[in-house]
Amino acid sequence: MAGALKDVFSKVASEAASIMKSIGYAVGAVAHGLATVFGKLAGDAAQILKDIGFLADEVAGALKDVFSKLAGQAAQIMKDVGFTIEAITGALQTVYAATAQAVAGILTAIGFGLEAIIQVLVDIYNVGQDALEGILGAAGWAAGAISDAFDALADFFASICFFC
Repeated sequence: MAGALKDVFSKVASEAASIMKSIGYAVGAVAHGLATVFGKLAGDAAQILKDIGFLADEVAGALKDVFSKLAGQAAQIMKDVGFTIEAITGALQTVYAATAQAVAGILTAIGFGLEAIIQVLVDIYNVGQDALEGILGAAGWAAGAISDAFDALADFFASICFFC
């Protein structure tokens, strides 16, 4: 389909992708067309997929299945194209079956801040404050930085009931 849109109808990659999505092609088929017909690399394809309305989980799936990206590579690309930390974390959990420990390391490596990482681990993985210390320490954060972040997020932690 992508080939016909390019060769017969002179469509550019983003137009072809949008048409394919609108007539029901799955993200993998659209991504495959972007890669093989239009020669798009993973980052460019991810941007187009996001721009035409595919969700983070879908884009992550295409990065994994079509472009053979590992979780950390996919997370970096997703950050580069503007997905939120929450969307990236959810996609890592869903598509890559990444644990909270793995996600903490990936999010740290791609430059997200400690407070944002803490909040997303609590929100998505329901990690308690005690477990966070070990997870974040293993991800490379210093004990003092973790303690400072916990202090800054005192109201956030007070609003959460981990045992409700």
